[in-house]
Amino acid sequence: MTASPTPAVILYTFAPEPGSKVAGTVQVKTAPSGVTLTATVGGLVPGHSYIVDADPLPCEFLVGGPSQAFPKAFRADASGRATVVWTVPNGMAGSASVQALSSRGTYVVLACADLS
Repeated sequence: MTASPTPAVILYTFAPEPGSKVAGTVQVKTAPSGVTLTATVGGLVPGHSYIVDADPLPCEFLVGGPSQAFPKAFRADASGRATVVWTVPNGMAGSASVQALSSRGTYVVLACADLS
């Protein structure tokens, strides 16, 4: 009998963008079937909607305007925290970000973590 390989698990820290109080971590679990990300964040507005996103690009490319390569919508709880789990294809998680919809109707990055 052949043992299954154990998935690699690594923890990264979100870096808040200037003026943002959003912080937390993102756990990356790599398996042959894909990459499972678990974001644990705080500093959110209670009850507001956000997205987390995995992108093949590093954080520095998201500053001028984020993309939503592999987004997952969520709502902050009453304490302004959330834990979100989503899966992306292997090789597609260069960064993870927390984003909010601005008053202009565009998403802005509140915090980002390079995953390499």
